[in-house]
Amino acid sequence: MKRIAAILLIIAALITGAGCTQGDAKYQYAFFDVFDTVTELTVYAASETAAADAARAAHERLIYLNKLFDIYNEYNDAVSLMAVNASAAKAPVSVSDETMALLKFAKEAYTLTGGRVNAAMGGVLSIWHDYREAGLADEANAQLPPMELLKQAAEHTDISSIVLDEANGTVFFTDSMVRLDVGAIAKGFAGQIVTDELNARIDAGEISAALISLGGNVCAAGTKPNGEAWQIAVQNPRGGDNAATVSIASGYVVTSGDYQRYYTVNGVRYNHIIDPDTLMSADKHASVTVISSDGALADALSTALFIMDTDEGRALIDSIDDAEALWIAKDGGITRTDGFNIAE
Repeated sequence: MKRIAAILLIIAALITGAGCTQGDAKYQYAFFDVFDTVTELTVYAASETAAADAARAAHERLIYLNKLFDIYNEYNDAVSLMAVNASAAKAPVSVSDETMALLKFAKEAYTLTGGRVNAAMGGVLSIWHDYREAGLADEANAQLPPMELLKQAAEHTDISSIVLDEANGTVFFTDSMVRLDVGAIAKGFAGQIVTDELNARIDAGEISAALISLGGNVCAAGTKPNGEAWQIAVQNPRGGDNAATVSIASGYVVTSGDYQRYYTVNGVRYNHIIDPDTLMSADKHASVTVISSDGALADALSTALFIMDTDEGRALIDSIDDAEALWIAKDGGITRTDGFNIAE
């Protein structure tokens, strides 16, 4: 608890006045140790104690989920996906309920997106990760991964080789070279879990509302105390003023963009979102933002739509009742679905 208390930073301990009903105050927190991003949490509650309890619980939950979904580290108190990648081709590996649910959703996301979101692409993505890290460390000598190396890894990306035994809670790989990478869905899935738990506190009367931001994933639990919609900024991928402001009563706003994780080779920017068809960085858009009541779905769709062209992406979004999208082109042009509400 001391470690958590040290990391849990109260940015604004108590703000009263406009935006809060009588008896509710606004408390803000930030965490720096989960999902390789800054996490910001706003809680509306009648007391600082209630808000702090909710923030600590959310933080502890995120720490645990981060361990489970981590492909780079192993832990004594959690079976991470790194441990699964290391052992699941030898024998079935017992995993947590949360990991099983995540991987089950990963298979659903693969089908929904026509393979654009593929959690079995870990081999390809790890190559890109290594070259990106090397390029960031030594920009003058940054290089692209050899296509032949990427093609070899792509031969081991069959999602059906990830065998889930829900009854026994195990994962098994039928391909010894396949590797999991859940980067396209992990934050959205974790955000969904934490937001559901914050909603349970709202239902119990412990807090009145909360907003959590996991990097490009924003999750709204409950309705703002004054009844107004949450106003979520959509970043301009090229800097300057925000490109738009999304108005939502609750739910999730998730953005994928070419500006979030990238490196430059010979003056060309290569982002971290890899098109499974070309094995290269997706380059059709500057960013895509999705809103939905389902955080994992929003996360998966933002990645898939970033890879697809606008027409194909719009067709996919139009086939889903619970999703709207906004595309920002490289020239700054904005396209959105009819239900994507932009605050005036």
